[in-house]
Amino acid sequence: MISRTLTTQLTVLRILLISFVLQQHFCYLTSKEKRLIPPRRIFASRSQFLLGFGTLCGTANCFLPLYYIPNYFQFVHSDTALMAAVRLLPFVIVQIGTNMTTGFFLPKIRI
Repeated sequence: MISRTLTTQLTVLRILLISFVLQQHFCYLTSKEKRLIPPRRIFASRSQFLLGFGTLCGTANCFLPLYYIPNYFQFVHSDTALMAAVRLLPFVIVQIGTNMTTGFFLPKIRI
């Protein structure tokens, strides 16, 4: 059974996503040239679409464990919220180190 909080979060996510798509489509408070996501340019180029989809998948792989690891330790191992956060620290430290390393090397790599 899905908790009430998760249902509320998913409902808010859907409402915000639909409003964002409509705002971008009808250019409300912006112009066609300054839209955040120009649909013709993204969907016309396979590379742009796959890059966006890959970024979406990579971001989900980073942030979904941040939500579920503390829940796992709280429900399965009966930890307190503080102890679950302490168990999450190695994951967060590795993620921060990877982001900093990537940020350092990305300008130096020429493809």
